[in-house]
Amino acid sequence: MSKMKSIGKMLTLMALAGMLLVLSTGVSLASQPSSADENEPHGCSACEERQSASQIGDDASTYSNEPPTELVGSAQSPTALRPDARAVGRHTYTRIKLPARATLISPKGTIGTSNPTYLWRCVPGATQYLLKVANANTPNTAIIEAWYDAAEVVSNQGCSYKPGVILPAGNYRWWIQAKNSKGTGPLSYYNSFRFANVSPGTVSPISPRGLISTSHPTFIWTAISSATQYRLQVNDSNDDVVIEEEYLAEDVTSGARAIARSPTILSGGIYFWRVRASNDAGTGSWSSDKYFEIVCGSRASQAEKQSEPRPERERRSAARPSRGSASS
Repeated sequence: MSKMKSIGKMLTLMALAGMLLVLSTGVSLASQPSSADENEPHGCSACEERQSASQIGDDASTYSNEPPTELVGSAQSPTALRPDARAVGRHTYTRIKLPARATLISPKGTIGTSNPTYLWRCVPGATQYLLKVANANTPNTAIIEAWYDAAEVVSNQGCSYKPGVILPAGNYRWWIQAKNSKGTGPLSYYNSFRFANVSPGTVSPISPRGLISTSHPTFIWTAISSATQYRLQVNDSNDDVVIEEEYLAEDVTSGARAIARSPTILSGGIYFWRVRASNDAGTGSWSSDKYFEIVCGSRASQAEKQSEPRPERERRSAARPSRGSASS
């Protein structure tokens, strides 16, 4: 009987040992990663990465993992703009859009040069531009049709290019089209211009005139659309030239007027100034003389109130020969 009890106790102990072994083995297996997950990242960031990557879907070909760059008004700046950047995990994916339609600035209207500079507003995202020029009578036959890299045309004034093609007198149209790695954008609306191979007319001086209180005046005169250059001349009361300066029309023209700051500080006294325009065809006539006097002290406070005087010298200016009429 005691032998049977001993055997029962041994069986009970063996059963308990077996249960403990099974429990310890289960805990060990639960703490080890499965072979399928050994190379998978863990944690919330991994879930977010997998979810963000799955959101790209079939549209992944429209994205780039290149770092986004930006186009600004400088030839030294990068030329590709990739808006709508998306962060996926540790990479930045950026959607590349087709470039928009370009806006043209000049030339337009009547011009005085047979080799104009073409100026337009830069298009964000564009890496290349097509310049097309044609005669207005045959717009489907291009005189100029060439692609240029954005780095060749970007400047502080926008985008511009001077192709060096001499145009005969006539009427013309021109277009711009932008392109990038996504594709080619729409062709711009055309601008029309006319090259007239005739010298420009006579400009009209506007200011300064009469009494002024600044020794560094700004000269303003009527602009001529066919002018490519202006020459400003200022003489003192002894008829000695104190300023002789040339300006490119595109640098000083603002709408219907041309504006140029005096390159020289003038002393107090009486002055007379005039301007003439020129272009590829020749040089126009000098304008009439315009009188001004630089004053100081008590007279300066009256400079804005006093009407322009008409000294005898100015009244005679139209009758006497033009100063420097033979000069270039």
